[in-house]
Amino acid sequence: MLVVEYVANIAEILGAVVVVITLIYLTIQLRQNNKLLQSASRQAMLEAEKTSLSQALEYEEIFRKLDQTERLSEKEQFQLSVIFVNDMENRYFEYRQYKNGLLSEEEWQARLFIALENHGIRRGQQWWSKVGRKLYPPDFVDLIDNLLRNETHIDIYKLFATWDGEE
Repeated sequence: MLVVEYVANIAEILGAVVVVITLIYLTIQLRQNNKLLQSASRQAMLEAEKTSLSQALEYEEIFRKLDQTERLSEKEQFQLSVIFVNDMENRYFEYRQYKNGLLSEEEWQARLFIALENHGIRRGQQWWSKVGRKLYPPDFVDLIDNLLRNETHIDIYKLFATWDGEE
């Protein structure tokens, strides 16, 4: 009987050791998986921004009219709407990544700069109030509304085209 108890105790200790080793292994796997998810998320954001920048080059004339007051044609409004939807889809994707813990607060705040630049201008604000607000869930709409109400844009597109001037 003593041998049976001894073997049972050894088996119980070995079982506990195996459980601890398994938990350590799973913790390491979860951390690695989280890093892979963060990396994939950043890669997706980079690809989306590259697409947006290519689109900006393709529709350069529309970007030049962003701060002008002349009325846009229906075609130009449609083109600008596509650009704005693409941009806002990028921000919404980033927002979801932030909410899921795959994007830090600092990274998320830096990404909001683009939404502020695109929608902090008169035409961007018009599009957001007439079209964009209807496309997204209330929590995201509130976030963008607060951003546009409380922050000031720096007119980055104008800077893109005029930075090589006199010092």
